[in-house]
Amino acid sequence: GSEMCIRDRFTALMENEKLKQYPEVSSKIAELSPLTVSDVRVIISSKRIAMDTSEIEEVITVIRQHVL
Repeated sequence: GSEMCIRDRFTALMENEKLKQYPEVSSKIAELSPLTVSDVRVIISSKRIAMDTSEIEEVITVIRQHVL
């Protein structure tokens, strides 16, 4: 069920160049599945990860693909 979705999202997020350095952040993003740039920013800011808007939009695209 939902556990599987989270694992799928996590795996997909870990393919991201920036996020693969921060598995705990990928895990949090996978769990919360933020779908707006500002929501992603809140999560990554806690770890001081610098990502520009286009990078964040890529993350959101990955989540969308694995959310349904």
